Amino acid sequence: GDVLMNTGASVLGSTGKMAVTTGVATQGNSGGAYMTTGDSFYGLTGNVELTTGAATSGDAGDIRLTVGAGDTNNGGDVITTAGSTMAAGMVGGNVVLTAGAGMSTDAADGGDGGDVVVTA
Repeated sequence: GDVLMNTGASVLGSTGKMAVTTGVATQGNSGGAYMTTGDSFYGLTGNVELTTGAATSGDAGDIRLTVGAGDTNNGGDVITTAGSTMAAGMVGGNVVLTAGAGMSTDAADGGDGGDVVVTA
């Protein structure tokens, strides 16, 4: 079955926040937070999508993936892996990073697109 969570709409003002968090662990490990689609046989598995809404007057929201710092051990990793395939004639999934386009047609300052920044 479906599990649907959503915050209420708003005509004036902000809509509510939605948070999925695990508790703080004083001694030991804090719990994990997982979003996973099920396996599929003879069909497609579902997508996992993180999407912010469009902004009419103002900035659109960010999507941030932030990994915790290590106090006495290593900091966490950010790992992105596209799907593999074992099927003949098929290709593995792509990893695509696309910066936002600057789409203003203003004659004086048409706007610039964003950058893709990779820093070691």
